[in-house]
Amino acid sequence: MLNKIQSMKKNIQQSLEQLGYRKTLTRTTILRALESFNRPVSVEDLVEQCQDLNLTTIYRNLHVMEEHGLIRSMQFTSKAKHYVIAEQDDTKHYHYIRCLQCQKVDQIDFCVLEKIKISTNFTIVNHSMEFTGYCPDCAPEIVEHSSTHSH
Repeated sequence: MLNKIQSMKKNIQQSLEQLGYRKTLTRTTILRALESFNRPVSVEDLVEQCQDLNLTTIYRNLHVMEEHGLIRSMQFTSKAKHYVIAEQDDTKHYHYIRCLQCQKVDQIDFCVLEKIKISTNFTIVNHSMEFTGYCPDCAPEIVEHSSTHSH
C-alpha cells in the first residue's frame, strides 16, 4: 500500500510540473501529510500536521490539486470537506464511516451497490452513503457517559 501511495504522490508531483506548477516544499509537505494519514483528511488535520503552513496556503494548494484531479474531496454531513490522493483508476469509489465524537473518518473497503442493483433491478446512476458511529477510541467514553446518566 505504501509503495502505491508513493507512486501516486510521484505522479501528482510530475503532473503538477507538466501543468506548469513548480515542485515546492509546500506542496510536498501537503502531499506527505495526505499520505501519512492513510484516510480522508480534513483541513484542520492538515493545519495540525503542517504547522509551518498557513490556512490560506493549504486551501490554495488543495484547490489546485483538486482542480486538476490529483486529489479528491468529499463532503460529509459534518460539513467539513475531507481530502484524499486520487486513485489512478477513477472507476473505483469508496465509502467512509465518520466518528460522531472526534470526527475521525475511515474508509470502508466494500460496497453493497452491486447487491442493490441485482435485488432491485434498478439502473443506478449515482449513490451516496455515509455511515456514522463511534470509533474504538471514543466508544468506551460514550458508553461510560451514557451509563452514568441513565439512572
